[in-house]
Amino acid sequence: FLLALLAAWGLLGLLIKGWRRAAPSLFANDPKARLAMRASLDRLADLGLLRQAGESREAHAQRVKDQAPSFARLTELHLAAVFGAASADGNHCRLLARQVKTELKSFDTLPRLLGLLSPWAWSRVR
Repeated sequence: FLLALLAAWGLLGLLIKGWRRAAPSLFANDPKARLAMRASLDRLADLGLLRQAGESREAHAQRVKDQAPSFARLTELHLAAVFGAASADGNHCRLLARQVKTELKSFDTLPRLLGLLSPWAWSRVR
């Protein structure tokens, strides 16, 4: 019973993870780029590149700029939309999120595989 419960818990985490990754493609009209931003943050979390306690979104984007340069621009567009400076172009933000995904492929295969198989890494995203 305990093994089945643990398997169900892990499967639930993977389903949520899959949903959070697929959402930007399913909901093209996202005026605040919230879904593309969340998917990119999840991918960064898989590799241990989480935003630290007290770290601003901008500081986090600058810290991971070497690994994912497109993330800085996505963060900038997202924050501009959230704080009312402009509405984010959903297509452009989805493109940036895909670029972040591509940029993170430069990591070694083992950390990327472990991150992909980690069902609850997304739960640590801030």
